[in-house]
Amino acid sequence: MDHVKAWKDPVYRASLAPQDRNGLAPHPAGAIQLADDELTLVAGGALTLEPCASTWPCPTFIC
Repeated sequence: MDHVKAWKDPVYRASLAPQDRNGLAPHPAGAIQLADDELTLVAGGALTLEPCASTWPCPTFIC
C-alpha cells in the first residue's frame, strides 16, 4: 500500500480494503476542520468583504 498516494488520491484510497484504510497513518498535515463561525470569516483572500470601488486590481485583495 502506498500511504502518500492514499493521502492524495481519494479514488485510490476508496479502492483500498477497509482494514488497509483503517491502517493508514494520519496525514502529516493533520485534519483540517473549521467551525461554522470560522467559516463565516473566509473571504477568498480578500482583506474585506466590501465591494471594490476602484479599478482593477482591487487593493483589498491579496495576490
